[in-house]
Amino acid sequence: MAKLLGGPVADNVEKANFASPINYVTKNCPPVFLMHGGADTLVPPEQSEIFYEALKKTGVDVQLEIVPGKGHGITAPPDVALKIYQFFTKYLGSQTNQTAAAN
Repeated sequence: MAKLLGGPVADNVEKANFASPINYVTKNCPPVFLMHGGADTLVPPEQSEIFYEALKKTGVDVQLEIVPGKGHGITAPPDVALKIYQFFTKYLGSQTNQTAAAN
């Protein structure tokens, strides 16, 4: 965070708040899919849980998947990849539906 903010967070609280997505949550946010490694030591999973709750509280359709035993920068395991696919298909439609709509 210090690199992003140009110094320690404690010295750049205003910049940190400006950079935090939680401060931009409104009922007009698009649907959000969050995936977080349960063993992430760089960004605690609780950060995604807090963001999830803020989105949910405002009525945004949000889904959170905490992947047990995984750290930061993970690849979605097959069961979560399927949930991601289903989430995007729900909101963006299938490629078949998009092709038909374009014709």
